[in-house]
Amino acid sequence: MADEEHPLPNDPDEAAGAKLWSVYISEAEKYDKALVESWKSDMEGILIFAGLFSAILTAFLIESYKTLSPDAGATTVVLLTQISLQLSGISNGSSIEIPTSPPFAAPMSSLVCNALWFVSLGLSLSCALIATLVEQWAREFQHKAEMRSAPIIRARIFTYLYYGLKRFHMHLVVDLIPLLLHASLIIFFAGLVAFLVPVNRGIMVLSAFILALVVLVYSVLTVLPLLYFDCPYRTPLSGVLWRGIRNMRLLLPPRTTDAVPILNISDPSMIDVMSRLAIRRSGYRDERDYRALCWTVRSLADDEELEPFIEGVPDVLWSSNGRRTRYDEHLRVLLHDPEVQLLHRVENFLRTSDSDLLSPDTQSRRRIAALKAVWAITTMPRRDGRFLEPLESFDATLLAQSILPFKIAYYQVSTRTVVNLNFLLSVSGDIHDATQVAVVLDALAKDAVYPPINQLSLLLPPILSKLDRLAQDLWQSSADREHRDNLLDLRDHPPTSPLEQAEWITQCVITFNSLPTVLQALEYEIFVAYMIDSAALESWPYEFEATRATFSFDESAVSADMAGMFSTAFDSIVSEQSRRARYSTHADEILAILLAICAASFSDDITYFPLNLTTYLRNQEDLAVSQVAQKCNTLWLSSCLTTELIGRERESALLTGPVVEAIWHVAFLMARQYLDSYSYHSTPSVHGRTLESIRKAAPSNASWSAIAVTQTNILNALSPTPSDFDNLEASNTVLVHLILSEHKSTPATPGETTPPPVSDAGPRLSILTMRVIILANFIQRCTAGPAEIPFNAARTIEILTAFTPGPPGVHAEHQMLFSRSWSAAFAAEDTPVELLQAMANGELLSVYSGGSREWAHRWLDDVFAIQIFTESISTYLHRVTETNALTRKLGIIQRAFNQID
Repeated sequence: MADEEHPLPNDPDEAAGAKLWSVYISEAEKYDKALVESWKSDMEGILIFAGLFSAILTAFLIESYKTLSPDAGATTVVLLTQISLQLSGISNGSSIEIPTSPPFAAPMSSLVCNALWFVSLGLSLSCALIATLVEQWAREFQHKAEMRSAPIIRARIFTYLYYGLKRFHMHLVVDLIPLLLHASLIIFFAGLVAFLVPVNRGIMVLSAFILALVVLVYSVLTVLPLLYFDCPYRTPLSGVLWRGIRNMRLLLPPRTTDAVPILNISDPSMIDVMSRLAIRRSGYRDERDYRALCWTVRSLADDEELEPFIEGVPDVLWSSNGRRTRYDEHLRVLLHDPEVQLLHRVENFLRTSDSDLLSPDTQSRRRIAALKAVWAITTMPRRDGRFLEPLESFDATLLAQSILPFKIAYYQVSTRTVVNLNFLLSVSGDIHDATQVAVVLDALAKDAVYPPINQLSLLLPPILSKLDRLAQDLWQSSADREHRDNLLDLRDHPPTSPLEQAEWITQCVITFNSLPTVLQALEYEIFVAYMIDSAALESWPYEFEATRATFSFDESAVSADMAGMFSTAFDSIVSEQSRRARYSTHADEILAILLAICAASFSDDITYFPLNLTTYLRNQEDLAVSQVAQKCNTLWLSSCLTTELIGRERESALLTGPVVEAIWHVAFLMARQYLDSYSYHSTPSVHGRTLESIRKAAPSNASWSAIAVTQTNILNALSPTPSDFDNLEASNTVLVHLILSEHKSTPATPGETTPPPVSDAGPRLSILTMRVIILANFIQRCTAGPAEIPFNAARTIEILTAFTPGPPGVHAEHQMLFSRSWSAAFAAEDTPVELLQAMANGELLSVYSGGSREWAHRWLDDVFAIQIFTESISTYLHRVTETNALTRKLGIIQRAFNQID
């Protein structure tokens, strides 16, 4: 009983659903309040009409009901007539027979009239009564629904009461009231016709005609919404008739036609049919949408009203997943409708957003909304999809370069770019059309046929108008300006004679054929300007990737004679970013984009190198360099740096050292890529050219590290990659002088893509032995003193020790070389700990530090080499008292050698 009296005990599961039910209450209140208010307003109207109608009807009834009983005046006349006759008979002395009066019978017209009017009055008064009750029921429903405040209880009361309304068909009762009132009115007109039958036939006919007209109009209004569901006219009988037709269709067998029925039997009400038809895609629906949107924009009188509409424009054209195309045609209608001119409205909105009458926050919000809208509109393609939708009248000076807060510049950079690009790409269509016309006219002129040239001359002004909207700083090339001046001259000096006409047409063909190259160069200029502006921001500009995708050219197919501007932009951005404490992440990616374009354009030119490539690579972390390598071939990067180093061959270490450091970064990345996949797509000659250039350059702190990693890359390029990798490294041999000696081959001449061949004569060693020698030599270099430790020595050791010797192993002589270099490193007290840690952690010693007892792959097996190796470990462990990661690792290695003994 407690649960029944208290429907919501302290149940945590029920309480957890309070928020969900609160949402239901919010939506249910909106629906129920609108429903109840519509009922109440309908009932108020019905009460007023029913009261007036009943009063009028009562006045008619007062007159008509008298015809149902004998008329007292007529009876008096009959009696007086009889008395007169009797007196006349007495005076004449004759006997006069007095006629008897017939019994009273009400005429049929009177019976019909009164019957109809009394029924009409009863229906009218019944409507008033039911309307009063409905108002009371509606108020009571609203009161009961709002009695409780707990969301769950209130929600369940809502559902209980609402489905009670549905169960007892209150909606039908409410719809029945106006139907009864309409029936009462029609019955009144019918009674009026019957009332006029004995009075005057002409007036009766007129009343009958009016009644028929009313019935006809009422019938039409009843049927019309069944045929046209957007019809605003309906009567209470419309819903009844629709349900009757729907029930009949349910009884009929299903149709086999594929046509979509207007009246779908699955729709429960006329409103559902209307909703379905309103949202069904069709040309008529699109036309309605266009008219509605045009009316909306026209009705927005000021900027405050226009702002929400402008804010919604980008959302209908773009989403987080890319371009939306559903509303492209809607926006085109708004752009080209002369009474709307949406772009002109946005332009004025952008212009007035800087008004001093607005607060700074409002200025910023409005400007951002306008910039986003212009960006979205500008990136719309034309219907043919080949070019962008042209901006016929937009004032691009509103987006000119200026010092702006980052919040505004974040949007303005992208918007200015796409506007310039729109002017450029949309004119391509005009040039294409003009070229076709000029070619036809030129062919006719060569045959001495001189047709009118108006069609061609009219195409020149729009082309020049669009080109003039481009920022003047884009016209950097004198050749580009010359082509533009040619267009001006052709427009301003039309021909006056046939010979001049032929010459003029020929010049048009020549100029039009040269313009695509000019436009391509201008597009490159816009792209480069966008990259530079974007890199200068604190983060990515608005919709960077979408803006970048708007450009029409292929970034991997830029010709070498055009790619210089991308290289210049790369150098400019590096110079700007170098002034900062650190490179921004998005600037790194922009630089990688520009460098990838240069790599594709100058892939066959070994004499090319970006001026600031060295500065960029030296200032970056491995992640940034990896991002560049994902877009650019690492061999190309190495080749560029090698070319730069060769150019600085006779300069001091102060100038060559940074280049060598950059070479080390790229070489290290290539070595890491090899270790990740054990596959290498390069030739040793490329690395050989780099190795030779490092050796020829002035020695620097980075020389030994770069040489060691480059030597390793040569071995990686020569190494086979089968499943039994180690055995083949131990059996395959390479020329020693190509890697280890100071052999100087003849340098490549400019224009050669590969260095000249070198001799195959000379001693050879296995790849595995060469790896051990390179490692030992580098470790020895690291023990020359603290001031002589090579650049990034520890990380270089990580690469040099990333191999595992296998059978037949390493010769005793080279084992001794390794052990002595190892011993020297651990014996020197000033050797950096991180370098020793890298030596101990290398894969080279993994067989001894992994705890294996199966020493099948042990490679350090020479007794003297082992003795030197283990003694150096013991000496170091005795000298270092504290326990750390290095001492623990050395302890494991030492125990492994003790187990071998």
